[in-house]
Amino acid sequence: MLYNFHMIEILLITYFGKNKIQYRDFDWRVAQSEHFKIFYYGGGEHLKDFAISVLEEAYEEYKTLMPRIPKDRIPVIIYNSAEDFRQTNVIFDIIDEGVGGFTEVFKNRIVVPFFNSYEDFKHVLRHELVHAFQYEALSTKGSLLSNVARIPLWVMEGMAEYVSIGWDISGETYVRDLVLNDLLLPINVLNYYGGYIVYKQGQAIFYYIEREYSKEKLKEFISNVLMMYDLNSAIKRTFGIEIDEFSRKFNIFLKELYYPTLRDFNLPSNVIRITNNKKGQGYFNIAPAIDPNASKVIFISDRNDYSDIYISTITGSYQKKIISGQTKPDLENLHLLSAKISFSDDGNYFTFVARGKGYDIIYISDLNGKIKRKIEIKTLDGINYPSFSKDNNSIVFIGLKDGKQDIYLYNLKNSTLRRLTNDYFNELFPIFSSDGNIYFISDRNENSFKFGNYAVFKYNLENDSIYQITPYLGKIYYFDLRNDKPVVALEYKGTINVFEYNNDKLYKLTNFPSAVYSFSFDKSGEKMVINLQYEGAREIFYIPEVRILDSIELKMGEFSEYKLFDYKNYKYRTELSLSWLSGVALGSSFGIGGYITLGFSDWTGDNWIILQTQSYIQDITNAIFFLDYLYLKKRWDLDLSSYQYWSISYLRQFDKFSYDKILGGSFLIYYPFNRFDRIEFGFTYNYYTRYLGNFTIFGFLYDTILYKNALNGYLAFSRDKILYYPWGPVDGHGFFIAFQPSLLLSQIKNNIIYGDLRYYFRFAKRYILAFRTIGYKSFGEDKEGIILYGPDLIRGWTLDTILVGNNSFVSNLEFRFPFIEYLKLGFPIPLTISSVRGSIFYDIGSAWFDNEKFKFIENDSLSTPKSSFGFNISIFLGFGNIYFNWAWRTNLKYTDSNPRFNIYFGLDY
Repeated sequence: MLYNFHMIEILLITYFGKNKIQYRDFDWRVAQSEHFKIFYYGGGEHLKDFAISVLEEAYEEYKTLMPRIPKDRIPVIIYNSAEDFRQTNVIFDIIDEGVGGFTEVFKNRIVVPFFNSYEDFKHVLRHELVHAFQYEALSTKGSLLSNVARIPLWVMEGMAEYVSIGWDISGETYVRDLVLNDLLLPINVLNYYGGYIVYKQGQAIFYYIEREYSKEKLKEFISNVLMMYDLNSAIKRTFGIEIDEFSRKFNIFLKELYYPTLRDFNLPSNVIRITNNKKGQGYFNIAPAIDPNASKVIFISDRNDYSDIYISTITGSYQKKIISGQTKPDLENLHLLSAKISFSDDGNYFTFVARGKGYDIIYISDLNGKIKRKIEIKTLDGINYPSFSKDNNSIVFIGLKDGKQDIYLYNLKNSTLRRLTNDYFNELFPIFSSDGNIYFISDRNENSFKFGNYAVFKYNLENDSIYQITPYLGKIYYFDLRNDKPVVALEYKGTINVFEYNNDKLYKLTNFPSAVYSFSFDKSGEKMVINLQYEGAREIFYIPEVRILDSIELKMGEFSEYKLFDYKNYKYRTELSLSWLSGVALGSSFGIGGYITLGFSDWTGDNWIILQTQSYIQDITNAIFFLDYLYLKKRWDLDLSSYQYWSISYLRQFDKFSYDKILGGSFLIYYPFNRFDRIEFGFTYNYYTRYLGNFTIFGFLYDTILYKNALNGYLAFSRDKILYYPWGPVDGHGFFIAFQPSLLLSQIKNNIIYGDLRYYFRFAKRYILAFRTIGYKSFGEDKEGIILYGPDLIRGWTLDTILVGNNSFVSNLEFRFPFIEYLKLGFPIPLTISSVRGSIFYDIGSAWFDNEKFKFIENDSLSTPKSSFGFNISIFLGFGNIYFNWAWRTNLKYTDSNPRFNIYFGLDY
């Protein structure tokens, strides 16, 4: 850390970080049912009614299964769209597009958006309600956070999936693929995993328990694992066997279940594979579109940890990124959960949707990735599934507004927008036929309380009439036209495959053992590309000859239905209560005390009070504290704070160190321009009690006490385009620059300029070249010397050498690489080590005063700067890294013969 940065030290330790922007004001309202308190806003009335119905029914179901029932009404915060959801202030984290909802631990708040369909909305509500019951059970004794951390993620998420939806098609297709490709994880390995596999393999484990044992055993296991906080003990008590034996039996169960089904399906070995995760081409390749002439494929891929658009030859032999996503303000994300790419009829252009600047944008691009047109429709909550008309003069798409997913038509010639449907029925996948009409799927029916059963419909643009084309087929996972015939992705024998509807019959076009999520045909309809679940990934395959395999029996789907429950409406009131709590024991020159952080917020997180205190037993008047009020409801964020802390600096005019007790406050405003850039401004007032003296073998001894006040302005700019992994940054760049001028009424005339620049270059995904440079300057009548101190500044120097001055810089260059992937020892103690990383580094920097002449090189060696090189080994512990560091001091002419070794904890810079 860098001492004596006053406000910079206190408030801007985390000055990097992307922005969560509030693009709209939410006029929160409250509906209170028997067991729930629903928070919603304008346009969400229908969503509120639906949610109360789903939640109250699920509550009655769960209370017979879960070991404890929540004592109070469960708060549920509903957002009308995924974009609104990403603006939530309930948690501070940036919410990625793949997050469909969450349940916050301390207040047990369920936070969900409406997304894509009412059946998906129902699933998320039921899933998150399971978490609310889990947290109630885990809060009976000890620390709730500690208890949650002791239970593997697959238990929490697998239980939530199975209890909420049972053994469904998403779990079956994913797990069958794992089994058939020998990718199923042993449970003692799954314990340490995250990602989608913990949801679906976890769901399969709970399915196994109920099917092979009983519903009562399932209930017993749920109770044991949630009340004992230990998986091994819960398995032993419930089933009478150890976890390894339980895992072995589970594995056998799935193999016996799915191996015999292989004879009923075709593996994709006889079609052309375009993407392959085993070749480093990502685990999430989606939304393939084949051009009309069947020569190219465009798709979205996460192969570089960003969602980018690629173009490929039809065989996959040549692939090229043409559009970079997630690094520009108007390309923040590419709608991974509802992505579609559509070619123009001539094959020269394609269209897609991306989120940026707080709304969805329809893009039209050429095949080189050059954007030809951007269509910004700011009045809609979301846009999905765009498709060109045959004359390329219009684009049809699904627009989301106030919980309604309707069909919209945009005229490219005169830039006009036309709404074709306006109801609560769910419309999806609109596409033009050759005669200029629009085909789509919908669950529209005579009863607005029914949902989830889809048929293909046609919208006649000449007379604005809608015709039903197919019977209701259940859930349709994707839809397209092949030579004007409807083609749908449907459930079939525990899989999702592609079927053509013709003359009241369904004809099978694919027969794979997992799931086809989307597909696209060329103009002839004889060639297609598919997005298939295969080998644990979403992969893209090319089928050069589409053939009808056979016909299947046409089965009618069934509607789901919801009913209205009684509730009372209330006005939203700002009521603050405890939202999180953490603590640790720390020490200082004044003794040992406790450090505690408390966060208080209202239900929606728009108002926060954060208190951090550090009380020393010997002298409570010298306690360190920070008290912050945050107002986050608007686009701009307000931060009012008061604090007391201690800081060390060097005052050149006295030739002494100053040990300062600083009591002060600040007024700051943060204004984000976009997700990556923001400006910060305000002022601080600090009252100094300055103890002037020097460090001796007896500690710090002072001989003078001064009392001063300081009034400073503050202006800063931050940019963060860095890609972060849990242990630190891996790609991208960011910079921060701040100016803190002394104002007229200040007794201390000290101005500060501070900057930090970082670049990260990735090679072969796991090899990283990291560069950082930090600069600091203090000037004015009372300029102060900064002390460079910290284990990762100039390694080998800044822990045991005093580097002080009103000017300073530090530059670091580091090459990071995987060191130990996996190591299992049997002697002298059984020990498994994994994910150990190494790095080679060079550090250089210094601190100096204005009257000291700075010399970079003198007599062929470094003069003022200090430098070192070395290597370190780091182990990620789940919440930070532990570093083992060896550094050799060098002035480029002479180098220490022995390294300086130290161990420290933190994150990669």
